[in-house]
Amino acid sequence: AVLLDAFVLFNFTNLTLRVSEAGLEIRYGMFSKKLTWEQMRSVEPADYRWRTFGGWGIRISTQGRRAWSQLGVKAGVVIGVEESGQSRSYFVSSRRPSELEAALRRGLPAMAGGQET
Repeated sequence: AVLLDAFVLFNFTNLTLRVSEAGLEIRYGMFSKKLTWEQMRSVEPADYRWRTFGGWGIRISTQGRRAWSQLGVKAGVVIGVEESGQSRSYFVSSRRPSELEAALRRGLPAMAGGQET
């Protein structure tokens, strides 16, 4: 039980987001996901609905929806992506969702200037 507690504490206490020239890196401890600019199609602010995903953490739901959510952080963004020929969406928690949305909009080629084309 102590090892399980330590694993959960180490891996799911701090959600780290990094926007770079390559795209967005999402990291929860030893788990990470990279979304490239080429994959991303849209970004929208959203509130997290834990019932949709069945809880917090790294979640997979129906209809191609994924979540990287942190307990106690109710806001974030939904990022629409194209992965392996399939449309998916990722909810990503953020304590500063408007800043994350703005950073992602600046990087999205199809949304230059924040406008969908």
